[in-house]
Parts: sequence; C-alpha cells; structure tokens
Amino acid sequence: METREDWLQFLKDHLDEMCRLVVKYHPKCAREDPRDDDLAAVVIANVVRSKIKSQGGPLFDPPSALRDASAAGDGQQAWRILNDTWWGCPEDSIIQYERGFQDLCTLCSEGYLAVDD
Repeated sequence: METREDWLQFLKDHLDEMCRLVVKYHPKCAREDPRDDDLAAVVIANVVRSKIKSQGGPLFDPPSALRDASAAGDGQQAWRILNDTWWGCPEDSIIQYERGFQDLCTLCSEGYLAVDD
C-alpha cells in the first residue's frame, strides 16, 4: 500500500468486515465494555473510549458513516472511525484472532495515506 487510492481500495475490499468490527467494537456502538487484561491499558483506553462516545452527537452512526466515507472517498473520516474502533477493541491478545482485526490494524497504521495533504 503506497497511495491514498491504494488505502481507499483496501478499505473498499474489506468494507463489510470493517463495518462488522465497527458495530462490535466502536465505543458508540459497543453494548458492553471490552474485556481488558492489561490494567494500565484499561485506564488509558477508558479515557479515550469516553471521549469517543461523546463525539458525533447522539445520531452519529459509525457503521453508516464508514460506508458513506468509503463511497465518497473520504479517507480522513474513514480513518477516524477505524481508529476509534481500534480504541474500542479489548486489550487482550485474543483480539489478534478476531476475523478482520489484522486488516483493521493495517488500515489504522497506514492511515496517514488516507489523510488529505
């Protein structure tokens, strides 16, 4: 992955899986707090998760917003939603085996490509 277009295409290729993860882990969507094994990480993650929950207003729907951002080629908005989802994932090594999690990590780590110059 080398360009913004590559990043957006990777997102489109994995969009259904990313939306599933958003529904499951995005702090505005998650029905319960994730299981966290690392106490220090829990303290930090809970602060960030609380901030994420308060953003976007009560009608903000992260899965729909991710689909809209992908369709519009809005990499910056998509990256923000995916990063917020990453923060909602449990601080537990078992997450590594969650279907699509590695692709989520790729999109988050390479998200600098998605941001407009």
